Amino acid sequence: MAPILGKGAKYSSVLKESLAIDLILLSEQKDRENICNIDSAEYYVDHIVTEILASIKTWQQWNSIAELLPSLAEASPNSYLKKIEAEIEDPESQFWQLFRPAKDLFTGRSYYTNVLWALEKLVWFDDYVIRAIELLAKINEKQFQYKLANTPINSLYSIFCVWYPQSCLSCDQRIKLIQKNFQRLSEDRERTNC
Repeated sequence: MAPILGKGAKYSSVLKESLAIDLILLSEQKDRENICNIDSAEYYVDHIVTEILASIKTWQQWNSIAELLPSLAEASPNSYLKKIEAEIEDPESQFWQLFRPAKDLFTGRSYYTNVLWALEKLVWFDDYVIRAIELLAKINEKQFQYKLANTPINSLYSIFCVWYPQSCLSCDQRIKLIQKNFQRLSEDRERTNC
C-alpha cells in the first residue's frame, strides 16, 4: 500500500538485505585478525547488530526490520537472542504487535514468521539451540491465533520430530529437554494451584 500512497523506504530492501548478508560474511571471519583494521570481526558485527536491534522500539520499526531478522540472527546469534529474550519478558513490548493476525490473508503480511525463521536457523548451532527452543516455547505460550501453518508449535514439532528432527540436538538431548520442560510445566501448575 505504501507505493500507492507515494511513500517508500529511504533504502531499498535489496540494499538492506545485502548489508545484512555482508554482516554474516564478516562474522564468519572471526578466526582472521585485523580485517580492515578491526581487532575482531565477530565483536564488530555483534556491536553493529546490537545497535540495530537496540534502536527498535515501536511496532512500525519491528515491521520494517522484520524481513532482516533471520539474516541479523545468523550474523550475530547472541545479539539477536538477547534482544528477543528481553522483548519476550516485557508483556507491554511493541514486539508483540508482530504477532497480530493480518486482516486480509491475501494482501496482509505476517511479520512474526521472520522471528520464527530466525529462531529456526539458530536451532542448528550448538551454542544457541537451547535458548532458541526456549524462546519458541515462550512465544507459543502466548497462544496467538495464527492463519498460517508457520507457528511456534509447528516449529517445535519439527525440532522434536522423532523420524526427521530439525535441529542439531541428538536423540538423547531432545528427550532430556522434553523431560525438563514437562517438569517445569508441572512445577508451574503446582505453584498456580496453591
